[in-house]
Amino acid sequence: MIKCDVKWGEDAVKSGDPQIVLLHDAVFMPNGERFGIFDSEGRIVPAAIDFRTPQLLSKQSLAARIELSEVTQTAPDVLYIYCGYMNPHFGHFLINTLSRFWDVAYLRGMRAKFVYHGVDIAAMYSLPFVRAIFEAMGLIREDFVTFDTPTRLSNLIVPDTSFQEQRAGFTRFRDLCLDLGRKLSPKSDAEPNERPIYYSKSRLQSGVGGFDNEAEFETVMAGLGVDIVYPETLSLAEQIRLLNSRSLVFGTAGSFLHNTIFCESDARFVILNPSLQINTNFTIIDKLTGSDVTYYYPEDMQVLPSEDRKGFLTLRSIPNARARAEELFSLAGAGTDSVPSKARLHG
Repeated sequence: MIKCDVKWGEDAVKSGDPQIVLLHDAVFMPNGERFGIFDSEGRIVPAAIDFRTPQLLSKQSLAARIELSEVTQTAPDVLYIYCGYMNPHFGHFLINTLSRFWDVAYLRGMRAKFVYHGVDIAAMYSLPFVRAIFEAMGLIREDFVTFDTPTRLSNLIVPDTSFQEQRAGFTRFRDLCLDLGRKLSPKSDAEPNERPIYYSKSRLQSGVGGFDNEAEFETVMAGLGVDIVYPETLSLAEQIRLLNSRSLVFGTAGSFLHNTIFCESDARFVILNPSLQINTNFTIIDKLTGSDVTYYYPEDMQVLPSEDRKGFLTLRSIPNARARAEELFSLAGAGTDSVPSKARLHG
């Protein structure tokens, strides 16, 4: 195993508040090639865009402009708050959508409507973790609106994101999520348990990344006294309670790690990483939470061809998975500094 210490992206932590932009006569362009929030001169509003890095946008273009003459609909004259792109993927919902609610206690008191892009709010509310989070913030479905034609909004507030993908995280994001975690499952509800746990993706039918022979890892881990956890079978509150109760956590890098943003956990995390580089979306959250996380990469890991991905964006295989599982377990027992870094092998 190679201990990962090369990062893919930046991972700054910022104190203070993200910016809030107040717009008059803004334009909401619906889902499509030119979706977004535009100002009164037809220019896209940067604060309403999700950036992956300072130079890379997720779905939009800073050069985008619209012709105001094509905007014929005007929304009811109430205050609107832009809450970004509704993404049903657990990890991206947290870092892209929830991260715009960092001042929700204040904004909710303004009796405004939350306007959004992306997946319909009814579909979002059908996801238990989304419903739990919104209800914990005191929000109901009727608080959200969207439009299917270009629409003028007389008054619109755009809170900038408190999590900038692969760039930086604000302490306000941690504050928001810690408050939600305490509402959903306070640490006092967690009964300490010294048995390690292994978070497995083996039963997922689809996802961003997976391992085709992860079941072999599970077998070894279970034989070593590790409890196997399938996060998709647990509610958000149950996952928070579980992480708050354990002192050693194994798993493959994935959205389950983002759950630590809700937790007051003292656990140590020993993680199998899919590459030598650590995606800094993970290390940003590690820094915000103060989590003790070490990432390891099996140098013989294989990326499977596209026809074998089985519903995953990428699918990997680990030769000698049983031996690797035993090695990962032993690394946790020996301490995270027991393996020399081989980052020099990268590039």
